[in-house]
Amino acid sequence: MDKLLAIERFKQAQEKNRRLDNLLEQEYTPEEARVLKQVIATYFATKLSNEMQRLAEEKGWNNETYEKWSKGHFRTPYNPV
Repeated sequence: MDKLLAIERFKQAQEKNRRLDNLLEQEYTPEEARVLKQVIATYFATKLSNEMQRLAEEKGWNNETYEKWSKGHFRTPYNPV
């Protein structure tokens, strides 16, 4: 369940980035848009990283945990009706 929470937060961050891309495509020079995107992306990446670090400390996750996740199969079994 903790992994699912982390994945969901990552997906939310990706969606915010997509919305910002649309907003920033408006009345800015390409260079201004690039700089603004980088600043905003850095902000959200830092925020996400801090949250992941907090969760890791709270849940006791470590490199072994992440390695186990990378080799796991977490798909929901397919059950045709």
